[in-house]
Amino acid sequence: MEKITKFVLNISIKIITVVLLLMLIYSVSEFLVLFIRAVMNHPIRLESGLVVKESTFLSIVLSLIAAVLLILIILEMIELVKDYHTASKQDYLILVIEIAIVSIVRHLIVLDFSHYEPLVFIGIALILLVMCAFYLMLRYNKRLDKQGKDAAKLNELNKEE
Repeated sequence: MEKITKFVLNISIKIITVVLLLMLIYSVSEFLVLFIRAVMNHPIRLESGLVVKESTFLSIVLSLIAAVLLILIILEMIELVKDYHTASKQDYLILVIEIAIVSIVRHLIVLDFSHYEPLVFIGIALILLVMCAFYLMLRYNKRLDKQGKDAAKLNELNKEE
């Protein structure tokens, strides 16, 4: 039964990885198309020494930033799936928190602020703050664990001499 479970799990991970890679290829190509359209349709003009941009330029830049963040999320998801078996629980959790933080930031960039109450943004900010604090605690704990292991190895080497 355990062999069947491992087999199904490995096949599932491979399928998820392939689907994520296809999503990555599509997202990168979509980003390139957006970028080329932005450059072709919205050239920057110089008038009286100042750079003048159309009002839609900002929305295009925000779309490009959101596309880049989506690509980063997909890359992180691929890494997460790839490291499913080998990563420690702490490393796995750090990766999940990173993906969640980038996802929230991406959502905030594409969010239309005029349709939401200020209390919603306070809630999102609190969630983001808690996730960032949790991420920092995990990273700090990981660094302390590494320093402890390095110190133990150094003590073993000193005892052998």
